[in-house]
Amino acid sequence: MPVLKQSKHEKFAQLVAKGVSATKAYVSAGYAEVGASQNASRLSGTDKVLARIKELQEAISDGVVACEVRKRSARASALIRSDPPLLSKNDPGTVIWGLAWSAAVLECYS
Repeated sequence: MPVLKQSKHEKFAQLVAKGVSATKAYVSAGYAEVGASQNASRLSGTDKVLARIKELQEAISDGVVACEVRKRSARASALIRSDPPLLSKNDPGTVIWGLAWSAAVLECYS
């Protein structure tokens, strides 16, 4: 779904997708505080805004997962590349965790 035509609606959807309450998002998007709770509820229930919020939440979620995989992959790679004496000082569970994440990352890219 493309960006919403009404800029206030788009701003509202972005804020709600990030976890801001509908009422706060409604006011932050430029709407009046009077009746904000009821109007925010009504706006968040419209088909286009609801679809846009879901789309943005999925994009945020995908980005968070990708970032976490990159961070854990880097940590696992560092553990694997480190000298054996360093590995022997680490908790064996950490080494196994690193190997498991390396395998998972390799599986994602194969």
